[in-house]
Amino acid sequence: MAGRAFMMPQTGAITQDTMLDISHESLMRVWQRLIDWVEEEYDHVEIYLQLTKAAQQYQEN
Repeated sequence: MAGRAFMMPQTGAITQDTMLDISHESLMRVWQRLIDWVEEEYDHVEIYLQLTKAAQQYQEN
């Protein structure tokens, strides 16, 4: 669509640390790489939580 931006960067120069705001949620449903990233991040959170729990149990015993 002319004149419409689906990804809006913060003001200033774009760097590798720049956060983008996805302005149209339907883009998220069809962007397979984003879906893969979200699933991978979820898996990492699960591992982190398991490690945290194991560390707490170790400290208690």
